[in-house]
Amino acid sequence: MSDTYTIERANKSEYTQLMDLLDTAFCFEKDEDKFLTLLPKLYKEEYKPWENNIVVRTDEGLKAATGLYYSTLNVLDEKLLVGGIGNVAVHPDSRGKGYMKDVMRECIADMKKRGADFSYLGGHRQRYQYFSYEYGGLIYIFHIAESNIRHVLGQNAKSRFTARELTAEDSEILNEIDLIHRKQPQYCERDKEAYFDILRSWRRIPFAVFEGDEFKGYFIVSRDYGSVGEFDSKAPEDLTDVLLCAFEHKKERRHLYVDVPPYRKDLLNLMHKISGGFDICHSCMYTIFNYKKVLRAYLKLKNSLQPLAEGKAVVLIHGEAGDERLKLEINNGEVTVSETDEKEDIELSHLDALSVFTGLYSDRRAELPPAVASWFPLPLFIHGADNV
Repeated sequence: MSDTYTIERANKSEYTQLMDLLDTAFCFEKDEDKFLTLLPKLYKEEYKPWENNIVVRTDEGLKAATGLYYSTLNVLDEKLLVGGIGNVAVHPDSRGKGYMKDVMRECIADMKKRGADFSYLGGHRQRYQYFSYEYGGLIYIFHIAESNIRHVLGQNAKSRFTARELTAEDSEILNEIDLIHRKQPQYCERDKEAYFDILRSWRRIPFAVFEGDEFKGYFIVSRDYGSVGEFDSKAPEDLTDVLLCAFEHKKERRHLYVDVPPYRKDLLNLMHKISGGFDICHSCMYTIFNYKKVLRAYLKLKNSLQPLAEGKAVVLIHGEAGDERLKLEINNGEVTVSETDEKEDIELSHLDALSVFTGLYSDRRAELPPAVASWFPLPLFIHGADNV
């Protein structure tokens, strides 16, 4: 077997070979388990997945691939360029050759070159720490059962609405859903041409909710109807009925898990009232290339949800993309993050900085002034529909 190989993006002629490599590497044998079904928004031929996969190519064909998918995230008035890493795959006959390391390094280099602000992925913590990633961000996972609804909303509580499973032909409804999505304080820009496939990412099922013929909202459920990955309504007063409608479509399930972003106060308040309990977990693994921009965006977002304590600190970060000496300050309710020559209050390695700013736990956070320490963790979050 030749040791000569190249690392570059795949090409159109390799589409079938790329998909076979990914399904083989992940042991996906049945059609319903394959990547094309799992994430049609990425792997349908019409979406040109070869343009978003960096591969190892030998004279025997493709031996490894990693998907690098760029998206634009709007956080209040900031636009962030985000790189999502997915389908990290090495063919079973080529493992142990260092191909994954080479491809991941190429992905990191590509994101730095493109000016990505941060990146996310899911996977084994220690494995991806080598490539600058650490768990962070927040997601609330609420547990709701029939007894919770009965005690809070009444014995005979029932939604006023009905639900219908969406299809690719529901373009007007998909546009309505996008309008709801774009009103949130954080949202990912979604390709209109791929919108239906985006909503059914990870084998989930999207439903539209109606009162008669009038569109009222939507929800997205797992294929076993055990969890809701996203739900929303056109009018705030209809959130409860949309949630009840989702619960009523659980078939024989008696318990439902509901994912809620950390910046949705309306959903958090509703679910806290109705649910039997909840978990707060990290939302993904992240790496940050532009701390100045990411800290500014998410501090502003968090401050808009609940005013943060006034304070300031200078941090020296030895980041993955280089050193940043930043002054973080909240004064008269205004957030500023600026470069500075002032002496640092704390010096952080890249992984320590990720934990301090985005992690649920950090032993270094206590080294910040107490008011500043209270600002963290930041509410980084990626919807399941947008995750790669």
